[in-house]
Amino acid sequence: GDEQQSFEVIFSTWSFRQLLAMEADSAAPLFAAPPFSFYAAASVRSRPSPSARKRGWSAAFRNPLASRSDDNNGFASNNEGKACWLRLTRLTPSDIPERPSISNPAIRRYLHQWREVNSEEFTDCGPNPCDIITLETIGRAPKISPADLAHAQTIKEFLRSFKTYLLKRAYQKQLEPLYNQLFEWVQTENVHNEELVWGLGHARMCIPNEDGKTTVINGPLIEILLEVELSRDGALIIRPREHTGCSLNARVVAGLASSNSDDTSSSASSQHQRLTKLHRTVAELEPLQFAPGQPSTYIPLLKRIAVELSSGGTYQPSSSPKHTQHALPHYQMLVTEAWVVYARSKPTTVWARDALAFADQLLQKEEQVDIPRAALALTHGPGVFDDAAEPDDETVVSSASILDMFWKKKEEPVVEETPKPEPIVFPLPTSDSQDRIAELLLCNELPAVVCEGPPGTGKTHVIANMISSYLCQGKRVLITSKGSSALSVLRSRLPACIQDLVVDVSASELTGMRQLQQTVERLANRVSCASAELETEKSEILLRNIKALDDERDEIDRKLGDHTNHKRKMIRTGDSQRLAELAFDLIETVPWLARTTISWGIDDVSRMRNKLSAILDAQKLCEFERVSTAGCLTTDAVISYVASKAGQRLSMIKQASRDLIAAVPLVGSLVASGSHVLQEEVSVASVDGNTPDDRNDWKLVLDILQHQKNLEKLNREVLEPLMQQQKWPMDYIFENVGNLQQHRILRASFLEKFDQLLEVKQLAEKLDMSQEMKAAAECIDLDARRSLIAVRMQNLAADLVDAKVIMNLSQSFSAEAQSALIRFSQISAKAKFSRSSQPSKMTTRQRRHRQEYLEAFDRCVRYIPCWILTNSQISDYLPAEMLFDLVVIDEASQSDVTALPGLLRGRQWLIVGDGKQVSPTESFISEESIDSLRAALPKSPMEDSLLPGQSFFDLSAQAYPKFRVVLSEHFRCAPEIIMYSNKECYNGQLIPLRLPTAMERISPSLVNVRVEGRKVGKVNETECDEIVKLIRNFVTAAAVNPLATPRSIGVISLVGSDQASLIRGRLLDSIGPQKMKEHDVLIGDPPAFQGAERDIVFLSMVCSPGQVVSQTKQMHAQRFNVALSRARDQMVLVRSIDVSHIPNGEDLKLAAIEFFEDASAVEKEDGDSEKRIAERQEANTHGFQARAENLLEQLLQARGYAVRSMGVVWKDALCIEHFGSNERAALKVENSGESEQEWQRSVTQQRSIERVGWKCMRLDGFSLLMDHIETFEKVVSFLAQAGVKEPEVTFSSSDQDGEAEDDVDEDEDTSDQKKKEEADLNNDRADESVVVISSDDENGNKRARPTPPVPDQAPSDLWGLSRNDDIDASRFGEVVKLDFLRGGNEAFDGHSGDEESDQEDSDQEDGHRSVSSAPVSRSKQSRSLESESKRRQVVKGVVTGESHGDQSIDDEETGDVAKKEKETKNRRLDSYSRDGRWYPDRVRDRQDDTDSEMDDHLDQGGSPDDE
Repeated sequence: GDEQQSFEVIFSTWSFRQLLAMEADSAAPLFAAPPFSFYAAASVRSRPSPSARKRGWSAAFRNPLASRSDDNNGFASNNEGKACWLRLTRLTPSDIPERPSISNPAIRRYLHQWREVNSEEFTDCGPNPCDIITLETIGRAPKISPADLAHAQTIKEFLRSFKTYLLKRAYQKQLEPLYNQLFEWVQTENVHNEELVWGLGHARMCIPNEDGKTTVINGPLIEILLEVELSRDGALIIRPREHTGCSLNARVVAGLASSNSDDTSSSASSQHQRLTKLHRTVAELEPLQFAPGQPSTYIPLLKRIAVELSSGGTYQPSSSPKHTQHALPHYQMLVTEAWVVYARSKPTTVWARDALAFADQLLQKEEQVDIPRAALALTHGPGVFDDAAEPDDETVVSSASILDMFWKKKEEPVVEETPKPEPIVFPLPTSDSQDRIAELLLCNELPAVVCEGPPGTGKTHVIANMISSYLCQGKRVLITSKGSSALSVLRSRLPACIQDLVVDVSASELTGMRQLQQTVERLANRVSCASAELETEKSEILLRNIKALDDERDEIDRKLGDHTNHKRKMIRTGDSQRLAELAFDLIETVPWLARTTISWGIDDVSRMRNKLSAILDAQKLCEFERVSTAGCLTTDAVISYVASKAGQRLSMIKQASRDLIAAVPLVGSLVASGSHVLQEEVSVASVDGNTPDDRNDWKLVLDILQHQKNLEKLNREVLEPLMQQQKWPMDYIFENVGNLQQHRILRASFLEKFDQLLEVKQLAEKLDMSQEMKAAAECIDLDARRSLIAVRMQNLAADLVDAKVIMNLSQSFSAEAQSALIRFSQISAKAKFSRSSQPSKMTTRQRRHRQEYLEAFDRCVRYIPCWILTNSQISDYLPAEMLFDLVVIDEASQSDVTALPGLLRGRQWLIVGDGKQVSPTESFISEESIDSLRAALPKSPMEDSLLPGQSFFDLSAQAYPKFRVVLSEHFRCAPEIIMYSNKECYNGQLIPLRLPTAMERISPSLVNVRVEGRKVGKVNETECDEIVKLIRNFVTAAAVNPLATPRSIGVISLVGSDQASLIRGRLLDSIGPQKMKEHDVLIGDPPAFQGAERDIVFLSMVCSPGQVVSQTKQMHAQRFNVALSRARDQMVLVRSIDVSHIPNGEDLKLAAIEFFEDASAVEKEDGDSEKRIAERQEANTHGFQARAENLLEQLLQARGYAVRSMGVVWKDALCIEHFGSNERAALKVENSGESEQEWQRSVTQQRSIERVGWKCMRLDGFSLLMDHIETFEKVVSFLAQAGVKEPEVTFSSSDQDGEAEDDVDEDEDTSDQKKKEEADLNNDRADESVVVISSDDENGNKRARPTPPVPDQAPSDLWGLSRNDDIDASRFGEVVKLDFLRGGNEAFDGHSGDEESDQEDSDQEDGHRSVSSAPVSRSKQSRSLESESKRRQVVKGVVTGESHGDQSIDDEETGDVAKKEKETKNRRLDSYSRDGRWYPDRVRDRQDDTDSEMDDHLDQGGSPDDE
């Protein structure tokens, strides 16, 4: 266990003393604002202590908002006494000036002279003249030659500026690794299962042994756990974890105590009592009364420890000058106030202690042991539940609520009848799978249920609903997971009424304790103010309303189903199919005719058809090719005259004559002239080119003139108004024939369309389509009503949850429970007002207050309805008892059997996870250890699954095979992104239900970047630089629109964590911690991302040609599954290899590369509507479904709507989006020939996407077919109600079909700019290729980058806030002076030079034994490159080993040689981190007049040190 515990130093007292020493060398402050700040202890802050009366008044009338954050920037308020110990910032590029220029000839001559004078000293310097200037040599600069005295001031200014530059660079080299190591720990905290510790006080002692060797004890004395927060401005805020308190370093203390013990039993007993008392004393202290920046807060305790642990123990300040320090014998213990911050793996004793506590319960000789039934299957196999069909009372633990034990109720007589199960209430929408889980747990009362949830399938949503359902029944729930990533958003997903009852400590103890205080207060107020009778009555009313709505919804579903079945039968008839074929043909070929005649009845169509038919019949008798009547009028007089020539009846001629006479005023003399006019009018007529000479010829002319007259009348009275108003095309109705195309005739095809139209009207009447359309409209209204009912039921369910929770609390809480809550509330409130007193007067009282607080906490914790804790936190907060009705373990595939003690606290278990995601590994466990563990385990069917390397999820899946529920609806990724995992891992069983909105969508969604990189060691720097470059471009582009919500970013290394460390360091240099915080950047390997998601994810393949690591195991498949399912909107693969470079055909990298390369592997959501319509027509030329969808999409486009296919999210449905917002709606054409199974599947998909916020409308296919105008207006109305406003459009005068076109074409304005940007982008990347696999670009333009390139931006601008504009450091507490760090320059152990020399002499002995419990410089294999900015220092918790001569641990910790080695080796700065290209120009810092000493030196010669 803890014998193998490793440590990694983050920083120590020595680190900050080095920084302050650099500041002391500068004449002026190096930086306008200090890069780090230490804070005073909460108990000694320099503010007046409130009087007793004021404290009492404040306690009685507390500010209800006091526990909330006092700002909106994400920083916790400090007025509650929440301690902050250290605030550490990272220097920005603007803090470090560029190296001073040597362009001045006088400066170059001076440097050349300097090199010549000291040529032997500078033999190893580079050719650059500035290479000779260092912090060591600048103090020995030669005097200025007489020839350059005129430029003396310029040279002096240059040297001053260069010294400031060197100091700032050296300061940065020391400070930046401290920040980087702490930042990396924050990012990888959940992966390595580590905790951060601040070790206060340092003890050192060398004990000579009888064998001539020496035992060295070296380490911190007091340990306090820490939590770190990355603030908005990029600063790291370090706070103590208050609840866990303080503790002694048990191994160091034990080692020191053993050196002072005698062999007598009485002495051993006395020593044990003394140590026990000392441990108890430290444990009772509050971390808030200590402050590393104020050693006076813990020095008295260190002095006491030094005396009690060793009779010769001595305290000595490490910061005191060397001449005042006392040389002590090595066998005497020396304690200093020095401290160290280090990361260590969480001790295994945490869960082992729990396991032993439960084991003790099992060993008790009692009849009933309160152990969950689910645990039996882990030892006896899954068959244990099959044999217990009728369990007896002696072996089965009752599944009654744990509230019966702690929240006492009135005793009621036992009823033999089985009680009716209480209705399950879900405040959040649920799926069938979620309902099944609740049914198994709450109705069937199964001991355990396994929920298998692939990535993004709503596991958090399931847990939130289960919490609500259990709390509704007065039950208690514990939620746990290995890491905090999976639990971080759980509380926010709960209804507001439930959130008040949930305490989440998983991510931050500070936040969790604040939530605990709020929960206790609100819980006590709710219980005291609630009326069980009123809440019961309210619950009954809400249940009745929900039941009524549920019945109404079922009735609507029945009606919709009946209507669909009727339509399905109708459409299969020949008449319906004929009707659909004719109607679609009319709409597709003559849309203007179909649109105009929607309201026409059969009689209207028949009359029009008869008119056309009469004209066409007469038209057939005309010989247009033989006769020419060009220019001839078609008046009655002309026709009568031609009729007379053709030998027509006299009555016709007389009638024509009477008409002619009536029209002429003067009858007499004009009759002759009128006749002459008629002769001239008909003289232009010809037959076969000749003037008509017989009746037959005139008969041909007469037929044509009569046809033209009738056609002109029809055109004037009917057709011309329709062509003007309804845009009927003239070319489709008429055609010109005859010689010179002089005769206009009616097209026969026009009459054919009216024949079709008449048949359509007749079939519609026969099928009673008007009634069918009314029924379809009613179904649309019913479906809308059903959506409203679903929303109303959800709101009522939330109210019911609130009422039932209050009802159960008021009924179940006993007076003892209420008293415990009130007591804790009072104690926690008092603690806030007691910390302002002086520790010298309040030490005993504070100790008593803390003990009271812990006792009140232990009583109160039993009555909190819901806790959210990580596995390692459970034993810190909860006793080893069965306190909960349900324990939920999330991401169970990451946990192993060590999670079992936490689960033993619940009667029922819900195991949530996925066996195809990252699981524990046995790679670092020896076979000997596994064999030893196997031998210790009792024989069991599950024996192998209990060994290391097996996940608890896999163990549970074997133990409870019949209690397994699989989730299949995917809500995280865009459909094309999840296709890899769906195909490779889940056999296509996942159902994608998320379609990014217009503002969420990033085009393209899959990007394949090929670079010419090379893997060196474990990293590929080319891929690293490319990813940093892409992220920088994206962040720079996002900064242009500060109002937009920042997109979260993730970077995953597919091979090892060293690549992730490299990217993390370079990205910090490139964009700074502020932007990383703003975009929630997470960088790591796949295990670091399990349970997390990001909007954009970059994948680094790391491998290069010839350096391809084979990845074929199940472990690798799990990691690829996790890595390729984290991105919500965009996933970018950066690789240096092709498929041909991978030798192993089973390597998982092959499938990943092919997924990005092969367009057929991704189901595209093409924005090209014309292409989509053409493909739909090609796939189903005569199908009702495809033609109805095309009609609907064309109507939407004609009105200017943005239309997208929903793909697999809702098959064959259309997504209509609103420009500039996230509003959208979904449309689907139904009753168009689909089968019953297809309709049921479509309805199920609709209900699923409605649960995640979609607004859906199903259109009846025949209604759209018969009256697409009115039906479409209903669609427009629905879209407006859904927030999708109709775009403003105008109609083109040249558009004969009445199609609409947009007023503004935004794409035209930016097309030229986009082309220019793309050209610049292609020129910028000549050594790489980008392949776009899938794109949602509405214009069909495939871009080569996930974001458009933007002009270069100064890094200081990109970093956002400069360090001088940061949040004021004083807001986190009272900043203390750092005098304790300035007194000396000793290392962490605080030894003087004399002691070091003495130690060197003593180390020359034959050898000695070394014992250490502090993080010292024994190194383990580094997890990153040698060029990384840090080297991890790892030691065993207490290591006993032999070392000889200069190999002692003491030598590594002391001495100037060791210090220099540590400074140059362990704190070496990465070369890439100091690339000068990242730093812009800035004004140099002004120097004080105190530089006059250097001026005098340069004028007179010599060294200031000599003076």
